Amino acid sequence: MKKIIGLLLFLATTVFTFATDDHGNSIATATRINPNSITPGRIEVGNDSDIFRIEITHQGILNVYTTGSTPLFGYFIHGGTTTGSYDPDSYNNNFRFLRSVTPGIYYIQVRHLRYTGTGPYTLVSEFTPGQAQDFYGHGDGMASATPINPNSTTSGRIATPGSINYYKITIPSAGTLVVNTTGSIDTYGLLLSASGSQIASDSGSGSMGNFRISRSVTAGTYYVRVRHYYPLKTGSYSLVSQFTPSRIDQIQDSINRESRISTHAFGGGCITNVGGYAKRRTCSASNDNQSLTYASSRVLKNPLTNKCLTAQSSNNGSKITYTSCQANSTAQIFSYNSARKQFIHTASRKCLDVHGGNRRDLILWRCHGGANQQFYIPQSNTDNSADDHGNNMASATIISLNSATQGRINVARDSDYFKVEIPSGGGTLVVNTTGSTDTYGYLYDARGRQIASNDDHGP
Repeated sequence: MKKIIGLLLFLATTVFTFATDDHGNSIATATRINPNSITPGRIEVGNDSDIFRIEITHQGILNVYTTGSTPLFGYFIHGGTTTGSYDPDSYNNNFRFLRSVTPGIYYIQVRHLRYTGTGPYTLVSEFTPGQAQDFYGHGDGMASATPINPNSTTSGRIATPGSINYYKITIPSAGTLVVNTTGSIDTYGLLLSASGSQIASDSGSGSMGNFRISRSVTAGTYYVRVRHYYPLKTGSYSLVSQFTPSRIDQIQDSINRESRISTHAFGGGCITNVGGYAKRRTCSASNDNQSLTYASSRVLKNPLTNKCLTAQSSNNGSKITYTSCQANSTAQIFSYNSARKQFIHTASRKCLDVHGGNRRDLILWRCHGGANQQFYIPQSNTDNSADDHGNNMASATIISLNSATQGRINVARDSDYFKVEIPSGGGTLVVNTTGSTDTYGYLYDARGRQIASNDDHGP
């Protein structure tokens, strides 16, 4: 009988010890901690969570985070609003909240990343009193992101270890967005969509360990997320944003079926840029990747992207890709035999061919005159001259002050950009066109902001 009683007591003691919870798991039973404190904790059983109560008596910055090897998810609770945090890339499976706070009661909830997981951790709370902007600088989430112009330079600072700065950019049209930081600290940047999904990330493509991201974008809202590459370090930086409108936006009205080059083979179809490769696809008036001109420089060029059809080699079966147009590149030069309707690669004397296997790829092949080597160029599609001047600020033609420069609008809705440098001291700049072509001009500053425009006030 004594042995049975001893066994029962042992079991009761074991169950009691296993069920002990070190911190409260509800708002009512939350463990009170000081704004500046270090508190050990443990997720003892599956689906356990620990809740902590922090009372703030002054305005300032509250920095709360966990340390340890246990993968954790955290919740920041205040005024009926709950936000979650988990960032394994930044904090090695721990979470962090960096918040501008006013006097009040705040709660932190800690749980294991997996509902069945257990393990120890340490909760660190750091509070710096004072005006929030003196310590923080920029929003720490999309909702509080600092709005910046598409072409701008903004000072920023990683004020405390682990802090993150968010910026909001509204893009007016399709084009190329380049964002990067400058300064002496290593930065890590993310480009996010309006919904918060990641578009791109970078940690060192810029100079001196700064991030640099370049992406084609459409009109809409984007966010840039900046942190120190090393989560425990701080420092200042400048965020540079540069936006260049795309020619897709400038000449969208000219995108129609007449700018397509079609094939007679396999029921027709148009030459199309698919992931950088030339393919045969169903012709579509709304598909910008099918826009092609055939210029007197004998290149097949998409005027929207300045990409040209390029042979990867001179061998039979060589794939045709879209790469940046280059002057006098033998890989990009094709002659056109209008009688046989063939594009002949001048370097190899082979013909542009719709591949007979899947009937979709464009390749080089021995010229034979079959239907899969016959292509049709609408008369209105022929560009009688190569593009004489750049079509955006990045590729603008540099001209001198007090100069006269010839130009040509090569295709419908074509535009030419020119760059002129004004010496210090200022003065009056007069620019105008002459000739029989009815022109419209814009004057921009170095950031791409329109200063003036004019239609019919020239001579």
